Formats: sequence, structure tokens, C-alpha cells
Amino acid sequence: MVLRLKLLAAAMLVIATWATSPPASADLIEMSALGDYCGGEDTGAVCRELGARYDVAGGGVVNPAASVDDTFLTPGSDTGDATQVRSFNVTTTADQPPNGTEPIFVSNLEGAFDFYWGSVDAFNQVELLFGETVVQTFTGQDVADLVNATQGTDYSASDEGNFDFDQYIAFTATGERLGFFDAARLSVTSEGSDTGVAFEVATTAVPEPPLVALLGAGLLAFGLIRLRRRGA
Repeated sequence: MVLRLKLLAAAMLVIATWATSPPASADLIEMSALGDYCGGEDTGAVCRELGARYDVAGGGVVNPAASVDDTFLTPGSDTGDATQVRSFNVTTTADQPPNGTEPIFVSNLEGAFDFYWGSVDAFNQVELLFGETVVQTFTGQDVADLVNATQGTDYSASDEGNFDFDQYIAFTATGERLGFFDAARLSVTSEGSDTGVAFEVATTAVPEPPLVALLGAGLLAFGLIRLRRRGA
């Protein structure tokens, strides 16, 4: 009886550890670049602040959307269509908007996160977390490298670290754990820059068709994995 209890306790510990810790590899998050317009392609999609779709804390909100010279830009101002952005979030080294110097924290994610990344900057940073553990970090430089490789562009950063383009970005967890990141922290760092920097973001009210396909594939894979385990 004692042995059975010990085995049961050991099994429960293994299950709890599997469920509450991220995978060992940090290469299970895929970043996709969908285009420089709100929603990805030039489809006239409308974007709003992240809170229209996600649970968000921190950062500042600009509503209605507006740019402030030398402080922040409405997403879409560089290469997209800023008129399609109704409101947006911003985290910045400047003192406006209110709460703008706080990182933007997005919670209750399930292995998927997409948003319109305005005026991509080398000092913009996205940390994807599982609980309190940072699983993987992406920067504006990573976005520029991906866009240059997949869209045939040749963006390079200015002295201030700005690449002067916008991009709709999707992060998706791949592999066996669909919910392998459950939060995101968006922030800026002014290291190496002599000027203030900002990170402006917005999102569509619902996932765009390319994102639905990505999420559908992930859900299908997750379902097949569960069926395979049940049949084992």
C-alpha cells in the first residue's frame, strides 16, 4: 500500500512538472510576418488597441489613434495605412502617454499571439513567457531579418535603430504543447540609442484568415496528439 502511494505521488509530480514547465527547446515558437498592413495584407482590416482582443495590463493607450512628433507613431505610418488603426498601445522611454513607460503585459494566451508591429525598431522587444519563465525573446532586428528573408526587402536600421516599416506579426507555438507560452511582455530598451524609443502595437478584433489557418493547424495537431496518446 505504501509503495502504491509513493508511485502515485511520483506520477502526479511528473504530470505537474510537465504541465507547469516550458519545453527544454526554445525553438518551438514560430514567428510569421504577414505583411505591412493592419491585418497582414492590404485588405482594409481595422486594428485597435490590444485590449479589444486580449487581457492587457501596463503601457499606455492612445485612443483615438494619433502620432506625436519625436515621441510615437500610429502603427501603419511608415509603410501601411495608419487610417485603419483606430487606437493602439505604446510602451516608450518618453513620459507620454500616461503609463507609457511601463511594459505592456498580455496574459491568458494559449500558444498564439498576433499584432500589428508599428514602426519596427531594433530596441523593441517581445518576451514570450510560460508562467514567470521567459521562453523566447524576439526583437525588431529579428522582424527585419525575417521580412528581408521572406519578402525580398532590404530594410536596415537607422542610427536610431528604426527600420522604418510596419509589419503584422504572428507568434505560434509548435510541437506537442499548444499552450506552451501563456503570456507576452512587450518593452523597449534604449541601450545603444541616443534618442527615446517607442513600441507601438495594435491588433485586429479577430484573427485574420492566415492566422485562423495557423491556429487551426495547431489545434488539429494537438487533437491528433491527444488521440494518439489515448490509443497508446
